[in-house]
Amino acid sequence: MSDLKQQNKVDLLALLGLGVLPVSGSLALIYGQMPADWLSTQTATLSLLGIAPAVMLSVLLRLLADQVPARFKERLVHLRWSDPLPGGRAHKLVTKDFRLDPANLSPSVQPLLNKELSATERNAYWYQHIYKPVRDLDAIKNTHRSYLLYRDATAGVLVAGLLSIIADLFARGVYGDPILLPYAYVILVLYFALLIGAARNYGNRLVTGAISSFDEIEAAQGDHR
Repeated sequence: MSDLKQQNKVDLLALLGLGVLPVSGSLALIYGQMPADWLSTQTATLSLLGIAPAVMLSVLLRLLADQVPARFKERLVHLRWSDPLPGGRAHKLVTKDFRLDPANLSPSVQPLLNKELSATERNAYWYQHIYKPVRDLDAIKNTHRSYLLYRDATAGVLVAGLLSIIADLFARGVYGDPILLPYAYVILVLYFALLIGAARNYGNRLVTGAISSFDEIEAAQGDHR
């Protein structure tokens, strides 16, 4: 997993940078600088759309996001407090994937459909017996990498949003001057929702993709009933 997260380094900074642009844009508009004038003050190579300050802040946000426990990130993107990992819902996800026919899954996959399993037991079975045998396949690694990317970006943008809101409320209360315009709040919420949606989608695809790949291998080896 650490290798996958390293591969996400640049993309994660870009996603976090996008998350702070509404703040930069608000500051530029509130304090009387038109975007073109404001951009002209940035360094030549990193001036486009305020990327220079965004990159600096996104690096800080990445450091802060790395302090967020993985368990909380899972709860955040799946909007579940207990058993958030999608492997615990594998029996439901297979029915929504056109590649998978629950009635014709290999014997090794069938236990995932047992409704008597708890979410924790089902996720453990999926991880140990389904995911681990196929985790080195390129398709699985790419999906896992994308899932980690959007999961971590969601946590980072949450940190950015909370810090921005706290700073805005403080500035309004103490100095009477805002930091964020209403449009910035809307953009931050929409961007946060998009990141959550992307993370959940890739998480679910990781579960069903591993099942599909494993089932194909089992079928090729003649292990179907």
